[in-house]
Amino acid sequence: DGDLEAMTHLSSLLKPAGLLFLGVPIGPDAIVFNLHRIYGPARLSRLMKGWTLLAVFGSGKTLEQLFTLPLASGQVGDCGPPHQRNWE
Repeated sequence: DGDLEAMTHLSSLLKPAGLLFLGVPIGPDAIVFNLHRIYGPARLSRLMKGWTLLAVFGSGKTLEQLFTLPLASGQVGDCGPPHQRNWE
């Protein structure tokens, strides 16, 4: 769970209201030969706990399309309007 520990540590390094630009592989939840993770709905929600997601870029899909997660009104996606989702 080093990735989860790292996210907790990063939150302590940011200034209040600071931004973190995070890039992770998205797909079905998986560990690839103990080298890296692919983040799906289960692991991504754990990774983002306590963070606010502002936008998703690069996938060509919204977060809702990727994971079928309920989002507030608006859409997150490539160059789309910013959107916030709190991960509690």
